[in-house]
Formats: sequence, structure tokens, C-alpha cells
Amino acid sequence: MMAAEPAILHPGDGQARANRMEASGTPGTGMGCGLISFQFHREHRTGTHLLCKGARCQACGHKMSVLQGYDRIAAFVWRQHGAARIVSLFFLTGRMNSTKTRSMPDPNTKVTVILNPTAGRRRIGRVVRFVRQLQHAGMQADIVSTLHKGHATDLARRAVVERTCSHIIAAGGDGTVAEVAEGMAGSDIILGILPVGTANVLARELHVPFDDARNARMIASGACTIVWPGRLRSSTGECLFVQMVGIGLDAHVVHVVSARLKKLVGRAAYVMATLGSLWKYTFAPITVSVDGVPYQAASVIVSKGALYAGKYVLTPRTQQTSRKLSVVLFGAAGIAGSIRYGLALLRGTLSRQHDVRILTAETVEIRDPCHMLVQSDGDARGHTPIRIDIPDRPLRIAV
Repeated sequence: MMAAEPAILHPGDGQARANRMEASGTPGTGMGCGLISFQFHREHRTGTHLLCKGARCQACGHKMSVLQGYDRIAAFVWRQHGAARIVSLFFLTGRMNSTKTRSMPDPNTKVTVILNPTAGRRRIGRVVRFVRQLQHAGMQADIVSTLHKGHATDLARRAVVERTCSHIIAAGGDGTVAEVAEGMAGSDIILGILPVGTANVLARELHVPFDDARNARMIASGACTIVWPGRLRSSTGECLFVQMVGIGLDAHVVHVVSARLKKLVGRAAYVMATLGSLWKYTFAPITVSVDGVPYQAASVIVSKGALYAGKYVLTPRTQQTSRKLSVVLFGAAGIAGSIRYGLALLRGTLSRQHDVRILTAETVEIRDPCHMLVQSDGDARGHTPIRIDIPDRPLRIAV
């Protein structure tokens, strides 16, 4: 028996149009993304969903569109202003020979997968395969793709309001996870993570399996832990963060790193941006208020987790499950100090540096200097002044 293939919904259109997307692949005049060369009869979830010659829905007899010359192929396209650009092609292996239907999964185990198609190296095929793993584990799953920055928050918030799923899965990096968290924090829906971003720090922090089959089984089990995200208020407004906020050199690198280079070389893009920034960055002294007590530093990282840039240890202890923040103060300014900190991070000895101070706090404020760049979870977040604290909106994360 074959499971229903994942439907990639077109957020800009009505659901009925998205579910009956024409096989011709003719793009609409609006914006969005979707599948071409693919038919999914959503109302009945029968065993014949692919565009094979003469295929019909067994529940109502509706004839599917005919696609000759292909077995199971789909193309993910970006649609904008009447033009379609193919982003990725992926093959769905195996043939649809069965005429039997699969029993409906428990409606309480429906999953919405929010996909950032620009995260990492555009591993859209991996996301579709992961959804298959969820279906094999007995969960219904839909994929909804983001169209712009902040869209993941809107999609997650809508899913929470409509109460259409028990899980929302963020398919992307830490920035995508943070956007999804913003829309669902405080709800009883469980957040799952499919780590397909550049660094995937939170996934490593919480030991989320990078093996997709194991991850799908874990999500289907319903197991979760309570995590307290941080809240950042900066010049761009208010947002949640799940891993960390950087002020100083760290934030400068995030602001200047090339998005195109990130897709080509991954985390190495940050190394290259850091080396280039060392010769240009001005290390202005920062006054940091930690629970009302002032400190001086050359750079600051406020973290919920223990890891940084992937697997490297920033602090000895994580604060993910507590309502606390770790505040890392770097005392040395200049090229020599920054290189020393970088090497210590690689060696796992950063916390033992004589001029690195790690504090635990509930609130952090930076007002001086103004207009210093800020980043959170790898995304640019404007500039100082800032305030960081813990909101009363916990997350339930599948682990």
C-alpha cells in the first residue's frame, strides 16, 4: 500500500486550487511556489495520486491528468509575476501499482512542515523524502513553503489559530526555527526540527537526529521537552531567538556575509567573512547591563545554548530548559584577541580564557554605543540599543 505523497501548498492561493494544481505547470499571475507535474486528490487520499496514464481516484472516479513519458517526477518552482523558475527537480522513487487505499492516520497526528527553500543548499528533495518518513510513521503531512522573510511566522501562527495539526516542523536552519517559534510559542503544538540549514545549532544542542528516519520516528512518538526561548528588542522591533544574540564582531560578520556564498560553501562563508572583517571592523567598547549591573566588553554574545556555529562549545552549560540567559563578555579588542578567541572556540577552551567572562542573567541591556550591529540566530537584527529577556511563552520541541 502506498502512502499519499506530500502536498506542497501554494500559500498565495486557495487551498482547493493548491490541491488540484494543474499538471501543465502553467504558472499563475500571483506569487508563490508549488509542484508541477504532480496531482494529489486530497479529499479522498486514495492510493493513486500520481500522474500516470489513465489514473483515477478510487473514491469518486475523477480522472487524473495524464503525464506520459515520466514515472514519478516533480519540479519545485518559484512563481512570480506570471513567470515560473525551476528551483529544484526531484524524483519520487518507485511505481504506483497498488490500487489499495491506505487507512487514514489519526487526525490528531497531522503535521505541517514549513520549508525555507533558500536554507542551506536548497535540499528540497530531502524534505520531501522526510515527509515520506513521517507518513510511514503514521502521520499526515503537508509542506508549506515560505515566500519571504518573516513568512514562516505567519504560517505557524495561522496553523496555531486553525488548530489543524499537532506538530509544526521547521525545515531550515536556526533562523527558520526562530521564525516558526515566533508564531507558535506558548501554544500546545509541538515544534519539530528538520535541520537543513547552514549551522543547525539548536538541532545539535537538543540532539535532534540528523538521520531523517530516526527524526521522523521520534516526532511521531510525541516526545518533547520544554524550552524557553529568548526575546530580543532592537531597532527592527521584537522577535524571539532560540539560540543566541550577538553584538560586536559576531554581528558584523552576519550582516556582511554573502548569502550566495553561504549556499555555495556553507559555514565556510562565515569564516571567510570573519577574516575579511578583522581588518575593517572598529572594536568600540560596549557597556552591557546584566541584571542591572554594568560591565565593559569588546564583543558580547547572549546565548540560550551552549554551542556556537554548529558543534563548538561557547559556554559550559546550556540554558535552553531554564528561564535564564548566558552572557559571554569578550574583553580583548583587535585582531590578535579575535584570532585567539577563535582558536580557543575550536579547541573547546573558550571559557578558560582569562579575559572571557560568562555570566548568568534574566535581562540584558545595551544602550551604549548606539547603532552597533546586532544579529540573532544568524539573521541580521538591526542595531543597538537592545533589551534581551525571557518571555512567558515556552516552546514544546520534539526530542
